[in-house]
Amino acid sequence: MATGVVTLAGMLAAVAAAYAFGQWAGLGAALLAGAFYQPLHRLARRAADRLLDGRATDVRALAASARQRLQQGDPHSGLRAILALLSAALPATGAAVELGDRVVRSGTVPVVATALDLDWHGEPVGRLLIGPFTGRGEPGADADRVLAALLPSVSDAAHAVRLAAALEREREHDSDLRAQERQRLGRDLHDGLGQSLSGLAMSIHAARAAARSAPEQAEALFFRLLSAMEEVSIEVGRLVDGAPPPQLAELGLARAIEELAGAPLTSGGGDLEGLPPAVALTVYRIVQEAVTNAHRHAAATSVDVGYERRPDGLRVTVRDDGRGLPVRPRTGIGLRSMRERAAELGGCCVIRHAEGGGTVVEVDLPL
Repeated sequence: MATGVVTLAGMLAAVAAAYAFGQWAGLGAALLAGAFYQPLHRLARRAADRLLDGRATDVRALAASARQRLQQGDPHSGLRAILALLSAALPATGAAVELGDRVVRSGTVPVVATALDLDWHGEPVGRLLIGPFTGRGEPGADADRVLAALLPSVSDAAHAVRLAAALEREREHDSDLRAQERQRLGRDLHDGLGQSLSGLAMSIHAARAAARSAPEQAEALFFRLLSAMEEVSIEVGRLVDGAPPPQLAELGLARAIEELAGAPLTSGGGDLEGLPPAVALTVYRIVQEAVTNAHRHAAATSVDVGYERRPDGLRVTVRDDGRGLPVRPRTGIGLRSMRERAAELGGCCVIRHAEGGGTVVEVDLPL
């Protein structure tokens, strides 16, 4: 509209000048009108904008304000501030940015009037959703200028929000890994080093009792204590490195369990060869804890370990003839460790009373 007004004014001025001053004067007037066309066009366009919705938009100031808001806060609040600026400049009921599983919004978007894909240096980062236009008339060239001025800042802010979210996920992942490592170390200290230290304590008591009545026997016990202490030092280094116990590598799972139980294994089918290392380690540690509990806490005289290997899983059963579980058993580190080890592989560990007395530990692990 403004362009037509200015063009018509220029033509009338040229015609009037031609009649009043002759051909050369008319030509000069036409040139003068052409020189002032662009400034008059801008003024007329701003005047038309003011007539339509009472405002005139300075897109350079908008872009500068958007950059300033992005720099003043965190990415999430910066994006929300730019969306608020966009909504006010159009004007619209609100604006939002879809970023995968999250949405950042300012105002309300009851109906999506405009949807634009956002990209950051050619990489898709989300979608801009704009609510209904609230000014007088329909959005026109001024709305296009506002979007052109603010879209780069919206894309930058959206990219920053995505990066911040990715960093937070990595931080949570690292925190989970540290927690799992602390849990693993705690279990290994209890199941491995704890057993070794318990054996040292028993040997010390035996050597102390024999020191007066049987000095030669006591001396032999002390030599064995020195050897056991060296093994404990090696065990500490192994736990720090996260390596499996040497018995598994030297003897294999079946013989290592037989040494723990002090009796041959009972097989219900299959064998224990070729198991995944994680499964073999889990079975060994659970059996180790079950045998230790049977002797230390239940005063058992014998422990039987049996297994059954099926195509889809492995069942291991540890049965003792001890006094059984207390009426109100306390879930200490050992019992919790057995259940957690089985659960980590998608299996389960059940601890219950045995018929006729004693305790049964049943472990089911998928293969």
